[in-house]
Amino acid sequence: MRDLDGSPILTIQEAAAFLSLHPQTVWRMCHSGKLPGAFRIGGTGRWRIKKDILERDIKTRTDVVK
Repeated sequence: MRDLDGSPILTIQEAAAFLSLHPQTVWRMCHSGKLPGAFRIGGTGRWRIKKDILERDIKTRTDVVK
């Protein structure tokens, strides 16, 4: 799935694979507000994550470590 500007939008499972985490961990991070780019779809309550925001956050965190 993609948003209006063409950026990929990930499901919980896709984000988990991208981050090498268990899907339940990603869900908890979304629910607690700790995962950047996470948002809920309409009334379904299903989480989606904007991949470009997630990638930017990862890059920012790794740049701080260097």
